[in-house]
Amino acid sequence: MRRAVIVHCWEGYPEYCWYPWLKNELGKKGFDVSVPAFPDTDNPKQDKWVEFLKKEGIPAPRTCIDCRHEARISQRNKAIFYSRRCVCGGQTSENEMYKNTAAHFHGSSSCPNEFETSYAPKRPEIVYCEACYNAEVV
Repeated sequence: MRRAVIVHCWEGYPEYCWYPWLKNELGKKGFDVSVPAFPDTDNPKQDKWVEFLKKEGIPAPRTCIDCRHEARISQRNKAIFYSRRCVCGGQTSENEMYKNTAAHFHGSSSCPNEFETSYAPKRPEIVYCEACYNAEVV
């Protein structure tokens, strides 16, 4: 069985806020969930909380919360933006896969707008500028 430990906030307690709800939801998914009541929550001391974790058999984090967050973020793909031109060809998309349903500011000629997007130029998606997109969707 998988185990989950919910560590309450400073000045918190196991029945506080959303902890009971989360414990219930994780229990439904097969987790063995505990929400231990940490000591001195009004005036917490890290050494006492780490000692409490050890006594409860809960492994203490090896790094601080900021370091753990930075490590998670560093594993994400970097944001890459490409310069693109709107593929609205007037009455349809330039590849004619989509027929426009509304009038656009550029009429029946191709849209002149250029912008940056995370969609690479070789991707198959139709990428409209904000004005053409809003004309179709809004």
